[in-house]
Amino acid sequence: MKNRIWNQTKAAVLAMVAILSGICVPFQEMQVSGAELVAPVLNIEQSAKWTDEENYKAELTLRLSGLNTLKDVSKVDQEQEKIQAEMETESFTEDAREKAEEDFGEGGAAEKAEAENPAMPEEKKEYILTTYISEYFLLDTASLPEEITAETVSIKNQKGEDTEILRLTEHLQMEKITEDYYALTVPVTLRPEYQLSWEKRTYPVVQDEPLQKDQTGLGTFLQEKTGEELQTLISNPSPELLVNAAKTGIEAVLRADVEKTKAGQPVNYILDVTNTGQLPLTDIQFSSSFSMEDIRAVWESESDFYVDGKEAVLAALNPGESRRLRMTLLPDENKEGDLFHTVTVKTKHPGREELIGCQASCQIKVEGLKASFEVEKTADRTEAFPGDTITYQICIRNTGEKTLHSVLSTERFLNANIQAQFMPKEGVTLNSTRTQALISSIAPGEALGLYAVVTIPQYFESQELVNEVTVISDETGTTNMKSRSEVTVKSAEVTVTPQITQTYSSYQSYGSGSKSGSAYETASKPSTGDDTKGTFFLALCVCAVIVGAAAAKKQR
Repeated sequence: MKNRIWNQTKAAVLAMVAILSGICVPFQEMQVSGAELVAPVLNIEQSAKWTDEENYKAELTLRLSGLNTLKDVSKVDQEQEKIQAEMETESFTEDAREKAEEDFGEGGAAEKAEAENPAMPEEKKEYILTTYISEYFLLDTASLPEEITAETVSIKNQKGEDTEILRLTEHLQMEKITEDYYALTVPVTLRPEYQLSWEKRTYPVVQDEPLQKDQTGLGTFLQEKTGEELQTLISNPSPELLVNAAKTGIEAVLRADVEKTKAGQPVNYILDVTNTGQLPLTDIQFSSSFSMEDIRAVWESESDFYVDGKEAVLAALNPGESRRLRMTLLPDENKEGDLFHTVTVKTKHPGREELIGCQASCQIKVEGLKASFEVEKTADRTEAFPGDTITYQICIRNTGEKTLHSVLSTERFLNANIQAQFMPKEGVTLNSTRTQALISSIAPGEALGLYAVVTIPQYFESQELVNEVTVISDETGTTNMKSRSEVTVKSAEVTVTPQITQTYSSYQSYGSGSKSGSAYETASKPSTGDDTKGTFFLALCVCAVIVGAAAAKKQR
């Protein structure tokens, strides 16, 4: 009886000690730390950060804190189970001791108690940490610790499509965890299909609800397993990572095949355009502008490159892709100086209404063309007489680099009141008096010939006949080019030869007057061209008159 009372008292004391130990141990820890006034609380924290943002690599960190709480509870449970077992064993022994001793002797009592009340095996508690990697990230399973199990789970993603994610499971070995916390770091990479977006976006690293998976609730949690029973102790929402909008950009470089050129000479340009962004670009527009007017330029057509003169459209350009485009231009012949060529590139920003683009410029020197010509004038003779026709040939040769336009040629004589006239010619326009000839154009190196004629009047006296041609053009402005041609004109000469000739005069009355036979003969007969006799007779008459006048004067 005494033993029974002692054993009951001992069991009560042990129970009290166990209860006090479960309360005092956390309190003692609290007093030692001095940091808090409450007992440690079991908690799970999740965080994520980029480790290589350019390549979309990150780390997910899980941190369990307050693990001493689990350890203390386990100790208290073990003490209580031990005390309970002892109390049950001692109670059984005390009640049945006397009878057992009677039946089996003193030593047989304990054996009988153990046989009738065998100790129940303790159910071990396990703590399991679980996390689901979200549909937006991939896991580097090769970097996982050996004690972590990775399993594939089929889910429906936010788009309603079938995909797979990984579930990570770790059975915590509490006896090997010496600290109050436990941390696990998992390397992840953003899936390629989510890496590029035209706007900023955040993505959860862990698969929480409402995203579908085989486990309801949050994607990271700690469970306690006792036998077949599972109990979730704590969970925490997923951390998120911010993914910046994908870069967009386009660059262009313009180059000419020469640094300087002559006006009117073709110039070839090369434009290298590159998509420097991360998103594809479509419908890229190109337009050219020049610092000089009247520039003829055109892009060269290529595949997926649609040309309309100085403007063109490129269908598409992928990230990192470059295209080489070509343009040919022809500066106007009348232009010279520094020529600036600017290409403007623009396209719509993917996903937005705004435009992106760039400009590229190139400068070359345009040297002006030389405008000059030569004029040569020749006559078909060097001497002429009244009544003769003189033909002049005028040759205009373009000796410059420009095409001459509106070439005007004018004929005139410097010292006579006569005028030459141009002969009609195809492609040449004459004025009403045919003293001016207009030629529409003469190309460099080419020559054009004109003809002009003049007839010398009968009364024209002997002199040097000087003819001049004047030529001007649009390109040479008011600069005149003159050319002369000289012809000696000689009038008809009369030669008088004295002769003694017997002349018979006869007179015949014809009404009111009469003529000598010689005069009549001269008047009635056609002239043979020999006027020697008539001239001689006239000279004698003149001499007789002069002699008679002199004699009369002397008599007075």
